[in-house]
Amino acid sequence: MSDTLRTLEVISKVAPLGVAFCDAMDGSGVDQGLSVTVFQEDRYAQRAASVVNARGVHVWHRLPFSKLSPFGSGDAKYWTDHPPREPYLIEVKDGLRRYLDCRMVVTTPVRGLFVPQSVKTLRHPAPPFRAFALGDALRVPLFPRPGRPPRSGFARVFGRLSQQDPTRSTAHACVELSLGDRILVLALCDESGCFELSFAYPTPGRLVAGQAPSWTFELRVRLSKNSDPAALPELSSALAQLRGEIVNPPQFRLRYGEPCDVRTLVVRTLDPA
Repeated sequence: MSDTLRTLEVISKVAPLGVAFCDAMDGSGVDQGLSVTVFQEDRYAQRAASVVNARGVHVWHRLPFSKLSPFGSGDAKYWTDHPPREPYLIEVKDGLRRYLDCRMVVTTPVRGLFVPQSVKTLRHPAPPFRAFALGDALRVPLFPRPGRPPRSGFARVFGRLSQQDPTRSTAHACVELSLGDRILVLALCDESGCFELSFAYPTPGRLVAGQAPSWTFELRVRLSKNSDPAALPELSSALAQLRGEIVNPPQFRLRYGEPCDVRTLVVRTLDPA
């Protein structure tokens, strides 16, 4: 009798959708404590929850109402034969309330990890966004809720936006913090317009004996004309909002070791040029 083993058949499964997440402030991976589901519009009750693999990636091998079989080789021909054609929504909720809940629009199947186009094109040279990489792919940033304890040694800038037009909301507005022409970090407001930015302190300029380092920074805002505080923000839309303006902006100054409260900033939406 021969002890040689023979392969009779090889069966492989292909995940039509996978997504990984990270903290938008420091780039660290986030895979625990999240509820990530996918569903077709108007079929929320038939949503499917993800499974987290060993690399911290949320994957689905079967999608609701999809005719795509989970079995396949996953080679180039497989993806050519199965182009993206089925629209879905991904919903992300954090049961630990560390991050803002959000949604993303996706067309499946997706080869590799799904990342919204708005994340791929972010104009953000700071180290956290370079750390969004997971191998050759990118992770989707999740934006912390205001009031979350910052990392030790990180700067903290927080405040609230209020629309000059009382009929409009600042829910889920986008706030950028810049030092010179360099964007250091960005955040999304919560449903009440509150925001918080946390980032590694920049390299100080000229130091003065007996004085803590300090930096003058600029805040920029992007706003929607009709944001709904009760709805979850769609990530691509939130990052692509219209340019806004801070009315009579004060000088913002950050001192090392001290949180910076910019208080309530009155803003208005600028009409596209």
